[in-house]
Amino acid sequence: MTDTLPAADTAANGAGSATDHLWLHFTRMSSYDTSPVPIIERGEGCYIWDTNGKKYLDALSGLFVVQVGHGREELAAAAAAQARKLAFFPIWSYAHPTAIELADRIAAAAPGDLNKVFFSSGGGESALRGRSPVDALHPNVGVRGSPGAHHRAR
Repeated sequence: MTDTLPAADTAANGAGSATDHLWLHFTRMSSYDTSPVPIIERGEGCYIWDTNGKKYLDALSGLFVVQVGHGREELAAAAAAQARKLAFFPIWSYAHPTAIELADRIAAAAPGDLNKVFFSSGGGESALRGRSPVDALHPNVGVRGSPGAHHRAR
């Protein structure tokens, strides 16, 4: 067994390689039986370009991450500086300086006595974890949804 994967020549294989081993999210893979998969190779600000040079408005990234624009050198530098110190660590039972600093800044900007910050990594987790403070502060509140949805009631 080796410690590294073999190098792939994606430039030579292009869109054909995209359907060989990559399962595209929310996509009917059969739609690419007769046409190539668009391959996005770069972004700048709110725009992205495919390997054919076609320019698109990137209206999709915001569904999964914060759309602050591609190619932002100051964000890349901040991320690199943080990754050199600590790439990721959950704040389950521990804190770290960057989380404390950001929580302080958010609490200072929030109105009134909204001064507690609960970090999460994405939309689904945010929706689920958003219940935790409510449960802690109001233990007798129940939540009901539509049939088949996540239910939680007391």
